[in-house]
Formats: sequence, C-alpha cells, structure tokens
Amino acid sequence: MAGHREYDAVDTNELLRMLRSEIFAAQLKVVLDQKLGRETSPTVKKLAAMTMPSI
Repeated sequence: MAGHREYDAVDTNELLRMLRSEIFAAQLKVVLDQKLGRETSPTVKKLAAMTMPSI
C-alpha cells in the first residue's frame, strides 16, 4: 500500500477520489498476487472488496 498521503479533510470529493484510487490499487494487487502465486494480506483483501464510492 502507499504511504501516508495528505488531503483536504473538508473536500469530500477529494477524499472519495483518493478512496477510489486506494480500492482500485488493492483490487489490482489481489489480481497480481493471484497470478504470481503470492499471498495477499487480509487488509488488502478487505479494501479490495469494498464498493467503489461514487463521486
């Protein structure tokens, strides 16, 4: 996962865009781990299973 990112806590759209990006990255990691025969952490699996928020 990516490191700590700064965001404007007041800007809901920015927060939702960032959450969508993190969910997408987790989904990609799950797929790549499966293809490469690697174990994916439970945290990444939970994030990947989240529903994408609409912006």
